[in-house]
Amino acid sequence: MKRLLFPGFVMTCLLLYPAAALAIVNVEAVHVGAPTEGFSGTATASAGGASGNSNRFRGRADARLQWHADKHTDFAVFSYDYGTSRGRTDTNREFAHLRHRFQFASAWALEGFVQAERDEFARLSFRGLAGGGLRRTLLERDAVAAVYLGLGAMFEREILRRDFRTSDPRGESIGRANTYLSMQTRFNAQTQFSSTIFYQPAVADATDFRLLEEAALHVRLVDGMELRLNIEVRYDSRPPQTVKTTDITYTTGITVSF
Repeated sequence: MKRLLFPGFVMTCLLLYPAAALAIVNVEAVHVGAPTEGFSGTATASAGGASGNSNRFRGRADARLQWHADKHTDFAVFSYDYGTSRGRTDTNREFAHLRHRFQFASAWALEGFVQAERDEFARLSFRGLAGGGLRRTLLERDAVAAVYLGLGAMFEREILRRDFRTSDPRGESIGRANTYLSMQTRFNAQTQFSSTIFYQPAVADATDFRLLEEAALHVRLVDGMELRLNIEVRYDSRPPQTVKTTDITYTTGITVSF
């Protein structure tokens, strides 16, 4: 096994650093540049907590499976978040996303996707959506830097958990625009940075929108394994009643590539 390329104290920090209670999964690829042929994937595990005056536990697992051949790319993203505080569950969320991408020109691709998620502590019993659009490659320097712009639309169906303190509708169907800007850059052989911004306004009312910024620093430890530091800011202009408009979360974890 090759010698670790990052100081040992980082691993200690990883074990002590608390994982996020909630995170929206970024469906963009971890590695810079065009996808490699054949089957590939990544799996990330994060865990942390505290005991004594504060008793907390946070755990998160993510997986991305991908198949690429010629002009076609298929991938699936899965995530599960769980957490407790003072002996009570305060995080319980599941997410699944399937997408097909067809690269019909050097800088243009068509995308189609479906997604399902559940978030107990955002009153979300179920959210299902389907959509598609165009993806434009603005910059792609293999293994150095890449910038992508996505423009499309989606239709979603939400079912909220009932709460005696609320009066909002339990179910809602809505069409939204789906836009994103994804940027990735590699600083050196061990370190790379990625940032993705999602903007999803309602088609009928632009003041009803969701905004997500996710940034991550990836540090290679050995071949096929990296340390990932992630921060995410999510804003919903019209969340369900009793749910806050803004979530800021962070994770520290180990990602294994295959």
